[in-house]
Amino acid sequence: MRVRLAGQGAVTVILDAGWGQWSPVWANVQPELAKRFTVCAIDRMGLGKSDLPLGARSSFPIIDELEAALDALGLAGPFFYVGHSFGSVHGRVLAHRRPAVRGLVLVDPVTESLGLSPPFRALRDELLGRLRRLRALAQSGLLRPSSFLTRQPAFARRLPRRERGEIRRGFSASSISIMLAELSALDESLVELKGIGAPKVPFEVLSAARDWLPGATKQEAGAETRVQAMHRKLAATSELGAHCVVEKTSHDVHIDAPDAVVRAVESLSARVGL
Repeated sequence: MRVRLAGQGAVTVILDAGWGQWSPVWANVQPELAKRFTVCAIDRMGLGKSDLPLGARSSFPIIDELEAALDALGLAGPFFYVGHSFGSVHGRVLAHRRPAVRGLVLVDPVTESLGLSPPFRALRDELLGRLRRLRALAQSGLLRPSSFLTRQPAFARRLPRRERGEIRRGFSASSISIMLAELSALDESLVELKGIGAPKVPFEVLSAARDWLPGATKQEAGAETRVQAMHRKLAATSELGAHCVVEKTSHDVHIDAPDAVVRAVESLSARVGL
């Protein structure tokens, strides 16, 4: 597993990106957090510069791989886990396994109710179809890996130039297969998560300002979106949970408003006394 380490704080902050993303997307978050914490941004196995995985792509084996990496690096905690979207599922699993996880920052997270809802399933099925067609073209030789993206993906355009290049180069036939495997295993991950319930640690839940689910209607000023309502309920499962809607953000809150993620970690640190 490729890990980007920065900082030398007593608390280690783990940064886990959402589906189809990896460590470069934290380029505007990690340096700020590293002023106070040790910060560990990961490329899940098969993505970015990590090796290909040996096993399944649901949350439990993904966390097995992360725990092996933490042990190899001698990182014993205490930890804060920052997970975006799909990555938030993994943080909740790790918090059950390791008492050293003292809090979670869940950035526009996929919750059980969200991930198993019909609008989300429709979006997932559309993405799976696109990726399968793309992979078939690549495997047939009709599309070179370097041609997967003729333009930067939308989330990368707001990152520094070096990280944009790394993301562009990181798309390949094998990474497309890993993305397919992760998304295909999402239902299994959510069932696993539902089975273990909410970990007994404080949450900071950050919601995007706009509803990105298919079929979203025009939002009235100040009205709560479907996704925000699910996030508020998730935060309420934590005794010290907090929920915040980050203004002027898309699903990629950590890229649109990196300062909001930094503030959430600092707030979490203050509340648990670390």
